Amino acid sequence: MQNLINKSQARRLLKEKVNSLSLDVREQKDQAIYQQLKNIILSQFSHSVIGVYNALADEPQLNYLWSELLLKKVSVAMPTYNDQKMAFSMWHKEEFEGPWHNPIQNEPAKPTVVIIPGLGFSQKGFRLGRGQGHYDKWLATHQAYTIGVGYDEQLSIKWNNEEHDQILNMILTDKHCFEVGIKQEVNYG
Repeated sequence: MQNLINKSQARRLLKEKVNSLSLDVREQKDQAIYQQLKNIILSQFSHSVIGVYNALADEPQLNYLWSELLLKKVSVAMPTYNDQKMAFSMWHKEEFEGPWHNPIQNEPAKPTVVIIPGLGFSQKGFRLGRGQGHYDKWLATHQAYTIGVGYDEQLSIKWNNEEHDQILNMILTDKHCFEVGIKQEVNYG
């Protein structure tokens, strides 16, 4: 059994794991996540407002999926930040300008499904973020179905959770998809 480590150690180790993946391998993993996430959204959540993210360099690159969802008339919302507080605003393709860009039209949104990147994920549904608590704080006061997305390598380290950490509903990697509380795992890798 693997010992639990503190969050800062886990962040460092998980960043190293992701950064050690070649660009070709990451593109293959992104494509696998893209296909599964697209199927999940279009089959189960196409009439929902989907909260998405603008990928940082070490996160699954799924921005092209958000554009495809818009073309299929799925409502998409992007996180915005005001005084370190996260909210969501409706997003339109022509407004996309890069990481952490606030949508030009700040039409507030209340996503019912939120796609959340992370540095690590646990089998119990916990997510290890970058340490600022944006998603945990937002989820503590909003109800949404949450899907954590990352690479299979990001399931490999166990860390100490804290009381404020929020549990996600589903974890999706390039090789696994599982809902928390449901024993059956879908393995598509």
